[in-house]
Amino acid sequence: MQGSGKGKSEMTNSGTKRARERNHNQLAAASCSGSPKKDLLKLQADHRSEHVLKGEFLKPLFMREHKIKNLPWDLRYKKYVIQAGLYGVHKIGYVPTDNALISALVERWRQETHSFHFPVGEMTITLEDASVLLGLRVNGDPLCLPTNYDWADVVETLLGKKVDKTTFRRRSKVAINISCLRKHFAECPKNASIDTVKQYARAYLLLLVGSLLFTDHSGDSISAIYLLLFRNFERAGRYSWASDVLAFLYRELCLASKADRMQFGGSVLLLQLWSWERLPIGHPGSRKNLKKPPGDDDLDQIPPVGYGWSNYHQFADHVTCRVQDSYRLEIDALNDGKVKWQPYEGKTLPAICRESPGLWRTTAPLIHFWIVEMYNPGRVARQFGLYQQIPPVELHDTIHKELHDLKNGFGKNWPMVHRKYLLQARSAGQVFG
Repeated sequence: MQGSGKGKSEMTNSGTKRARERNHNQLAAASCSGSPKKDLLKLQADHRSEHVLKGEFLKPLFMREHKIKNLPWDLRYKKYVIQAGLYGVHKIGYVPTDNALISALVERWRQETHSFHFPVGEMTITLEDASVLLGLRVNGDPLCLPTNYDWADVVETLLGKKVDKTTFRRRSKVAINISCLRKHFAECPKNASIDTVKQYARAYLLLLVGSLLFTDHSGDSISAIYLLLFRNFERAGRYSWASDVLAFLYRELCLASKADRMQFGGSVLLLQLWSWERLPIGHPGSRKNLKKPPGDDDLDQIPPVGYGWSNYHQFADHVTCRVQDSYRLEIDALNDGKVKWQPYEGKTLPAICRESPGLWRTTAPLIHFWIVEMYNPGRVARQFGLYQQIPPVELHDTIHKELHDLKNGFGKNWPMVHRKYLLQARSAGQVFG
């Protein structure tokens, strides 16, 4: 996702105009939320909300996540993590998940629009959210590389570890066991060479992205395809991490919104931070004091917004079903006065989050190896401080069965498969507003 777009449009402070826009926004919301509309919500029959509306019991989703803190941090990795563009994610680290909150949000997600349908209208996780909350680059190439490699050779070359029967998950040639990473890369030797430190840094980054950004449903392994991204750390830093994380999360939200699904992956971290920033629901009791953060890097001095929520939190796992019902009621009670449409206004952001604000409103597709998801920021104009027009029934086809049927796998030349969408992403598409 490259190029530059227009900056944010300024809004007037006129009370009269705000009132006029509020009325129009309520009309726009009424066209997209409330009772299911057959012309728009074509997938309602299999949606989790359909079963909830019928009074059926649905257990909270099971969150697939790994605790990155179990692989110790070494200051010698810092240079390479910064170069790779992932130091902001490292700064935040693992944040305990409120399963009931995430499950309640998934019930409001609609694949037909790639947005949550709330009483106040549509809202979604945008490129702005991914960049500002996690400190990720927007302007860059998608993560879309060929996967037709000998993965044992990739592991031995980039991690310096001889592959044995404990390296990959049983019956897999690409899924690296997390237990293997924790066993062999728990502590980098004090007198390690530069090449060895790089190998340990790659193992750390692999667990970082596999735990906090691209969590799959395996529960105990991470795909070796992400190792390819860290062959060259500086090259890794030129990827559009924000768009790739969003593509993966959109796909997981679409899958989890189906009534027969029990698990949820992707960046649960991003979704939860997004909710805490924008909605008055399930907030933890405390945030970090960011007045004097330690360190000498830009992301040390000015960490991403999500860092403020990275205190240790505990949630009521033993009463998730009851808490989920409570969250449903709180979502039902949302109004314009409770929602924060622009929570980042006035906040000091690290440089990586200020590079390409115009791209937050691009209409280019989001791509992640085998995943292509459509991005429709025009449906949530209020999140960009813009006047919300009543959106057309479809901006981009977000149901696209052919794309959703593509499965992850090795041995594919994904740049050729997604050539059309890559061209759109690299031209940055159009910018609405």
